[in-house]
Amino acid sequence: MCENCEAVIEKIPELKVGIIGDGTLKERISEQIENIAQIELLGFSSNPYKYMVNAKVVLSTSKSDAFGLTMVEAALLGAIPFAPSIGGIAQTTSKVNGIVYSSDDELVELLSRVFFRCSILQKNYI
Repeated sequence: MCENCEAVIEKIPELKVGIIGDGTLKERISEQIENIAQIELLGFSSNPYKYMVNAKVVLSTSKSDAFGLTMVEAALLGAIPFAPSIGGIAQTTSKVNGIVYSSDDELVELLSRVFFRCSILQKNYI
């Protein structure tokens, strides 16, 4: 996941990434992002909505998910849900007009397109 974020940040340096969650990979992720100012490890939050409401994208990197409630919540809060092409989470994401990705390369390309278009809109219309 961190490699994907870095690849998008290389294309769009003004991008800010917040990683919500806690688990066995927390220490490894913390080490990977240690020198990347644009990525912040936020850890566990009992109220992730305070972050999601300001997000342009909510990305799931889940390896398995039966339904994908987070994708529904992201869409309701105005973010674009991104989910891997696996099981129920992919179906849910598609139904809420989110984006389903099949590979890391495709994810980086799709995120780059979304954020590039957002930056053009902000520079020209806001």
